[in-house]
Amino acid sequence: MKYLNIFLSVLLLAVFASCSKENPFPDDNGKGKVNTRSLAVELVNEENIMKTRAGVDVADFTVQFFLKGETAPKASFRYGDMPEVVELPVGTYYAKAFFGANASAAWDAPYYEGHTLSDFDVKANQVTMVSDPIVCKLSNVKVTVIFAEELSSVMSADSKVSVKVGEHGSTLDFTKADADRSGYFAFVEGSTTLAAIFTGEVEGHQTTETKVYDDVRPGNHYRIVFTLHSPSDEEPGDISVQLRVDASVEIEDVNRPVDSEDDVLVDDLRPKEDGDDPEPPAQQGPTIEAHEPITFDGVNDVTDSSSVVIDVKSSAPNGVETCKVYIISEKLSKEELEGFGLKDELDLVNPGELAEILSGMGFPVNVGGKKEMTFDISGFMSLLTALTNTGETDEHQFRFVVCDANGTTEKTLTLRVTK
Repeated sequence: MKYLNIFLSVLLLAVFASCSKENPFPDDNGKGKVNTRSLAVELVNEENIMKTRAGVDVADFTVQFFLKGETAPKASFRYGDMPEVVELPVGTYYAKAFFGANASAAWDAPYYEGHTLSDFDVKANQVTMVSDPIVCKLSNVKVTVIFAEELSSVMSADSKVSVKVGEHGSTLDFTKADADRSGYFAFVEGSTTLAAIFTGEVEGHQTTETKVYDDVRPGNHYRIVFTLHSPSDEEPGDISVQLRVDASVEIEDVNRPVDSEDDVLVDDLRPKEDGDDPEPPAQQGPTIEAHEPITFDGVNDVTDSSSVVIDVKSSAPNGVETCKVYIISEKLSKEELEGFGLKDELDLVNPGELAEILSGMGFPVNVGGKKEMTFDISGFMSLLTALTNTGETDEHQFRFVVCDANGTTEKTLTLRVTK
C-alpha cells in the first residue's frame, strides 16, 4: 500500500506542475492537435510479419492525414520522422500510410497501403488520440513467370511471355533470365483481367499461346507456369505441328498466408478427394476480455470509483510468452512517467524493479507461462481522476499486447475522465 500512496503523491505533484505550463493552445485558431504516439503503422508481408514504428521496415513509409471529402492531404510525413503531435484544421479525418510508387507495371516494386479503420475528429483547442493502427498490405498485383524444364530446354533464347494486368495496363516481358524476378502491376477497380502471351520458337516451330485469367485481385501473387504440351495418341495430325505450350496459374494471397499444401489454386479449386481428413481448426491467440460495463469497443467514462477488470486467457501449452501494456496519455506522457521512475511500456513477463509497485496497482506480474490472469486496475482510477483538472476531460489508453505459441492479440482500452 505504501507504494500506491507514493505513486499517488507524485502524480498529484504532476497535476500541480502541469497547471504552471503554458497553454498549448494560446489562440483559438480553428485548429486542433492529433497525438500520433499510438498511431502505429504495421506491415503484413508474405511471411505475415508485423513491424511497428521501431522497425526499419516501416520507417520509410509515408503517413498522410486526409480531411474527409478531400483528395489532397492536410499533412504528410515520413513515418520514421513523424512528430508525436500534429496540428490540423478542425474536421473529420482518416490517416493513410503507403510505400512504393504503384506503377502501372514495374520489376520488383511492391506497393503497400493501409488506412485507419475508423475516422477521427479534430476539434478546436483539443488533443485527439488516434488508437487505430494502420495495417498496410500489398495493394498491387504480383506476377512471376516460371518456365518448366522440359519447355526451357527446347525454346529459343528470345522466347518471352508478355504479361499485362487490366485493359489499359502496361506490359512486362518475362524471359528465362527473369526466373528470379517478379513483376508488379497496378490494380484498377473493374479491370480484373490478366493476360499472358507466350511467343517464341519451340523445337524449331514458331509458337504463340495466349492465356487469360479473370477476377484478378490486388494482394495476390500469380505464379504462371508454362510447360510443353504434346498431343495424345488419340489426337489427329502431325505431332511436330501440334506442339503447343500450356500454362497454369498458382494463386497465393500474400496478405493472408495459408499452409503450403493448401495455398495453390491451379486454374480451378481442387476438389476434396475421398478419404481426406478434415483439417483441425486453427489455434487462436490469447483472449483479452473486459468485465462489463467496461468494453474495448469504445470510450469508457470512468470515475474514481469505477471497476475496471480485464481477463487474459491462453490456450497454448506453455501459456503466455509476452504480455505488455502500453500507456498512451497526454497527462501520463513517456517523459513524465520516466521522471517518476516508471515507463509507458510495462513488461509484465519481466517487470524487473517495477514488479512490486505494478502489483500494488492491480497489474499481474511475472506472468510468463500463465494461462489465466486478471488485471484489476480499479484502484488506478483514483489516480487518473486526480490528474484531471476541474472543467476538463482527459483520455487515457492502455494498449494490451499478449503473445503465446498460437499467436498475438492486441486490444486498446480507452478511459475518459471528466470533471
